[in-house]
Amino acid sequence: MNNLRLLNYGGIRIAAKTLYICKNNWLKKAPLIMQNFCKLKDLYKLIQEIENSIQEAHGLSGNECMTLCSLSKCCLSAGELSDLLSQSKSRMSKILAGLEKKNLIERSFDKVDKRKTQFILTSKGMEKAKEVENSPVIIPDMEIKLNG
Repeated sequence: MNNLRLLNYGGIRIAAKTLYICKNNWLKKAPLIMQNFCKLKDLYKLIQEIENSIQEAHGLSGNECMTLCSLSKCCLSAGELSDLLSQSKSRMSKILAGLEKKNLIERSFDKVDKRKTQFILTSKGMEKAKEVENSPVIIPDMEIKLNG
């Protein structure tokens, strides 16, 4: 018998390994669980505010800025960038296409393996990378604590 139940708390459906027999214990734990969800909501809100500030200051998304900063140190392949920036290969492809369209990066072939495509900054991209590195956008230092 599966003891995983779908519980509804404040309009949010949560899967929990809590039987309805323990309903009183669940209700005592629910506010703590909701506080964690609220912290997550606040984190998303902070990230969105930072994204908006970056867009306003540089005309680029946060992912585009991180890509420029990564490429300012060396040329990298799309796969290397997706791993470095924790992006899916599909998402990284869209980010790179946008930067190419803005003439901030260009493709080049690896000197050793001509089948491998790498990305490098254009002169315009180097200027934008310097602008981003000296950005007036304030990104707060955050300490992330994980339980467990």
